[in-house]
Amino acid sequence: MSGSTFRNFDKMYEELKNAGYPDINDYKNQYEYEKALETSTKNFKEFNRIIIKWLPLIEYKVGGILLLQASKEKYDGRVIIPIFEDSSSQDRWRICAAILQNPPLFLEKWVREIYFSKKFTYSDTGLLPLIVMKIFPRDEARDILREGFDLHHRVAPEAFGKIGRLEDVPFLKEKLLKDYEETHVAKDIAKAIQKILKREKM
Repeated sequence: MSGSTFRNFDKMYEELKNAGYPDINDYKNQYEYEKALETSTKNFKEFNRIIIKWLPLIEYKVGGILLLQASKEKYDGRVIIPIFEDSSSQDRWRICAAILQNPPLFLEKWVREIYFSKKFTYSDTGLLPLIVMKIFPRDEARDILREGFDLHHRVAPEAFGKIGRLEDVPFLKEKLLKDYEETHVAKDIAKAIQKILKREKM
């Protein structure tokens, strides 16, 4: 496939190829290219440096972030913030998915802020509870999840199911008494409670 119809993507892919990373033109689609990146044994520090260098210059900046998610190296996630703010809801979701797959560095303050912000909807930031679970220490993540539960009730139960402790069970039982527009939420809360009890062997 040719690298991209977006401005400057081909130049970025050419620099990645010259640095020893897979050549985008050797693959049928982006999925195959990213799979090749996953199996590459090359150090990805230089890969990240090249992508981040090109981020201000490429037309579809979210595409650059999606490449960073395939990297095996951590990177300075603060490059994501202005791109996220200027993106559509669909692309904000994609950015969150990229953060979830390869959590970058230095995003804790920003993630906390947007987790509690009413500016964004589920379509923008529905994956945030899972990101909180991944980038914060467990007990701090639990505190954040509890405090912002009502804003993120669709996915917060899943996160609690993965990292919750016995002390969270009364909180979740209280949330179970509420009526939710989405029918799956009560089921997900009940499932999270069962997972916690099983994990804690109660």
